[in-house]
Amino acid sequence: MNDRRRHFHAPPAAAFSALALLALATAAAAGPVGRAGEPPDRHSSDDSFGSLLDEYASPAWKQPGWWWRARKDTPAEQLAYANAEFEAGHLRRACSAYNELVHTWQSSPEAPAAQLGLARAYEARGNKTRAFQEYQYAILRFPNAIPYEETVAAQMALARDMEGELGSGFLGWGASVDAEDLAELYRIVAANAPASDLAPECFFRMGEVLSGEHSRRYDLALDPYETLGARYPASPLVPAAAYGAARARVLLARKYPNDDKRAHAAADSIDFTLRGYGRLLPGEAVADLRAWRAEIASAIARADFGKAAFYDTIRRKPDAAAAAYRRFVELHPDVPEAEAARRRLAELGASAEPTAP
Repeated sequence: MNDRRRHFHAPPAAAFSALALLALATAAAAGPVGRAGEPPDRHSSDDSFGSLLDEYASPAWKQPGWWWRARKDTPAEQLAYANAEFEAGHLRRACSAYNELVHTWQSSPEAPAAQLGLARAYEARGNKTRAFQEYQYAILRFPNAIPYEETVAAQMALARDMEGELGSGFLGWGASVDAEDLAELYRIVAANAPASDLAPECFFRMGEVLSGEHSRRYDLALDPYETLGARYPASPLVPAAAYGAARARVLLARKYPNDDKRAHAAADSIDFTLRGYGRLLPGEAVADLRAWRAEIASAIARADFGKAAFYDTIRRKPDAAAAAYRRFVELHPDVPEAEAARRRLAELGASAEPTAP
């Protein structure tokens, strides 16, 4: 692995809140917006994000072509020309000039600088998704010829910016990407620097985005939350991720109230979080977990009582009903339904005590 991928330092964690718990800085300074009235890019279709996520892992390398004929005779002259256009604020022309250089002289010493210039020009134009993609191309094509850490950090700043846009505008149209695509961008950043301090933050942000109000894909949020705990157990974000996973499972149990497995999974997740990280979580988070545990316990008890009542009133099998009521009293001796179970056991002429094995 390239050594430049190590020794990142993530921004300090903010205070926990009742739901997010650990909010990391998501605002980054926005670059200047490109000027109106400039000519379109030579390859304007490249501006669309669309299915670009699929292209990050193995992008097509830029090659020479008649469409990308450079305006200057040498890569050094072309880079100077592109930089001058950028400095003058002619951002569209700068994008074309940088791209021409990379396509025409992809093996030249100037190509890595031109590729980074292209990413920065798109960022200055406010096209965050395209800027992210061009930074990614630089990382994959020129990993040893660019400032690797700074480039990955630039991607992370873009992802944080795009997270701040979620839900903006009419029906979310003001956002650069939707929540699911943004989670994949965080996954890409983590893959680019897996040994850095950014990687655990990426997995945490993925979980928060997927379980947040703009996605509510609680099932998808579980994987990044739990990946964080498994791969980076020493990260200070692990307690918050465990809380997030427990919260996601509670929300799934509410969404599917007749699914016993989800309810028990939520109970186990809460117990695991309280046992392992209760002392590391703020008081409001612990209070949430305890309230959720009581809620889930009540739901499980109601479901178990319903099973016993099913054998009693629907199937009309007294022996099976007695066994179910007896098991219910054994598992839930203090819930309100326990007294009803004991009364019914008495009516059935059965003892509430568990039978000997």
